Amino acid sequence: MSREPAVAKRMIEAFRKWSSSVDRSVAGDDYPGGLSMPDPPARAWVTALEYKPYLEVLLKRPEYRLIKAEEE
Repeated sequence: MSREPAVAKRMIEAFRKWSSSVDRSVAGDDYPGGLSMPDPPARAWVTALEYKPYLEVLLKRPEYRLIKAEEE
């Protein structure tokens, strides 16, 4: 920031503008009439029936090795 204060100032302002937009979106303020329904409750995708046909392949992926270990 001390080397390029003008650039830092522009970046900080851009971040604040973006962050404010995200906050408004999460609150539903940028949708006509607000959010139409609340977010569904969280659930584990690994137990969702929609993923059952793909589990065998997905659980072979390295990023899911801990999930596989927990099931055993």
